[in-house]
Amino acid sequence: MTTVQNINDSAKNERHKNFGKAVWLSLRKNKRAAKPTHKPTLYAALLFLPNRTKILRNKFHLNLNNINSLNKNKMKTKNLNLSILLFFVLAGSSSFGQGKKQETKKQESKSIEFWNSSLEKIAKTESVEGWIKFKEDINIDARNIFSEQKEAFNLKENDKMTLFKIEKDDLGFTHYRYQQYYKNIKIEGGEFIVHANKNGITYAGNGKLFRGIDIPVVPILGTQQAIDFVLKHVSAKEYMWQSEVLEKDLKERTGKSDTTFYPTAQLVIKEIKNNDIKSDMPDKQYFLAYRLDIYSSAPNYSQRIFIDANTGKFLESFPLQSN
Repeated sequence: MTTVQNINDSAKNERHKNFGKAVWLSLRKNKRAAKPTHKPTLYAALLFLPNRTKILRNKFHLNLNNINSLNKNKMKTKNLNLSILLFFVLAGSSSFGQGKKQETKKQESKSIEFWNSSLEKIAKTESVEGWIKFKEDINIDARNIFSEQKEAFNLKENDKMTLFKIEKDDLGFTHYRYQQYYKNIKIEGGEFIVHANKNGITYAGNGKLFRGIDIPVVPILGTQQAIDFVLKHVSAKEYMWQSEVLEKDLKERTGKSDTTFYPTAQLVIKEIKNNDIKSDMPDKQYFLAYRLDIYSSAPNYSQRIFIDANTGKFLESFPLQSN
């Protein structure tokens, strides 16, 4: 006997079957397309599939377990990667912090070398290492500034500033060029220019001064030994002084019969910087060195070379002209 309840139950079962079939076909389509399956859709399909497809539901249950397992493994891998990344970030931050501290210490050391009570009396507060602005009410003689204000520049007994050139520009300003020496040995790069306006008032100075040098100045190597060391280091096929044509042309251009490309070894004090801020070594070191200008024709190259005057060790070089 067919009742309303039976009809309703039958219709409900038919709707469930149709819905389950539609979802099942959709899942099959997604599976063929190798697309990732949405978990809620799978659960909905399992709920509405008929009892006779229990085996299929069990199969999907296994697939869902596989998906959950894969997701857990992915999360573990992701967490591991994040942990490794965090470790390197913290390690890098620590190294950066240590390097920053050492760099700060070096900067503070340089500041101590520059500023002192004597300099504060003659220099404006905006003055920095390499560029000093002098106070207007201080009468400074540009010709005697380093003898009268030696303490202000933190120069010691063995330091000497020698005036070697005076220039006057179109505005009437005068510029006094000084070279720094240590125990009468020239310091490479140690030049300082003192500026005076057209009224003769010294208003500024700029340049590079080297402080804290404490090395012996008697070389172990002779000048010819230094030349031999450098030529061995360069190892050019031919040098300009070996060419009669080039030597003759040089003499004609300079107007000096004794001019030659053959190198001379000049004894200097050379600063070599330590650019590794994480190193415990000093940020700079001074050497008694030989400076030589080498001109080669094969290859066509000119360079200035510095070697240790005691060991012959190569220190530094740079080109004298562009290639």
